[in-house]
Amino acid sequence: MKTSMRIRLFTALLSAFLAAACVFIPSDDTPDAVTPEIPDKNPDVEPEEKPSMRSLAVRFETNASFECEIRKLDVFLYSDVLLTHRSIRGMRDSIHLCVPENAARIVAVANATGTFNDAALAHYDAWDRFEMDIKYESPRFPIMGAEAIINGDECLMTLSPLLCKVVLRSVTQYIDDEALVENPRIYLKNCSSAAALFPRQGYSPLRQMDTEPVFLPYDIGIYTQYPNICLYCYPNEMPSTPTTPPTELVMEYEWQGITKTYSETLHPLYRNSTVHLDIALK
Repeated sequence: MKTSMRIRLFTALLSAFLAAACVFIPSDDTPDAVTPEIPDKNPDVEPEEKPSMRSLAVRFETNASFECEIRKLDVFLYSDVLLTHRSIRGMRDSIHLCVPENAARIVAVANATGTFNDAALAHYDAWDRFEMDIKYESPRFPIMGAEAIINGDECLMTLSPLLCKVVLRSVTQYIDDEALVENPRIYLKNCSSAAALFPRQGYSPLRQMDTEPVFLPYDIGIYTQYPNICLYCYPNEMPSTPTTPPTELVMEYEWQGITKTYSETLHPLYRNSTVHLDIALK
């Protein structure tokens, strides 16, 4: 009797469990069992095709007339508009880029301080108005630039500094064997301090200034001095005018209590040039 009652109780509990389980297992006919189909938001608009891409190998070299290094390299790719801008730390002999088929021009700038405003450089023609200021220059890490037309799968870019280097190699005085030329110092007068990085018609000074005097290490007696002092400026290739006078190296010194001046015109000054000077005071 007890066994029969247990069987009936077990059967009842099993039926109740299966009935409850069926509530949480949806059949194939219920909406919850079907993954809904996401309709196309714009069924009449064809998806935009991605531009075809290709590989571009870019090789870099420098032609600086003085020893220098590269710590940052910015590379810009253009059709007529800016396609991509990549900033690279350190110098690379070459890089490989995946570029759109319509990439037509490439611009590279080395050692630029700060960050570029890509919106201002959105069109390639903006580089015609792009200028540099000498106060951001470093002779060890000079600002360099190069531009090229892309033709094929390889491109060579020669990075060239904007800076010009003026070196005072030697000074000899023939004024008097028994007296000293005292407190000799040199500076650049009408130094070009701002210039376009990629001018279309030669380099003209956008702004000019006089540099701070640099004193030679010793007074000048009967022996020639070899100070090898270096001064820097931007190029100036344009004909001299009242508003754009030529750059000059000026030496000031005291002779028997009187301040005297020696000057030498440096014109024209070409981009990335090095000028060596030997001064004879008479």
